[in-house]
Amino acid sequence: MRIYNRESDKTFDNIEIFFTPEEAAEVMNKLKWLIDHPSDIDADIDSDEVDGVYQKELTVSVYTKENLKYFDSRSRKVIEEDK
Repeated sequence: MRIYNRESDKTFDNIEIFFTPEEAAEVMNKLKWLIDHPSDIDADIDSDEVDGVYQKELTVSVYTKENLKYFDSRSRKVIEEDK
């Protein structure tokens, strides 16, 4: 597992996320999709929109040795080196 914040360009060792039941179901469904379709490397789970802008967004990815080539170079470094 890797936890990365692209905006700050930092990795983290722990994080807390709080989901509604509907959000949890969305995460579960999107992770299942990624497991079944490894070339689709990520999926977004978005919060409610305010004026057409999502207030919060979680991007989840499933990585394997075979699909690393689909990730950008910064993501590969996070995955391979946890940095």
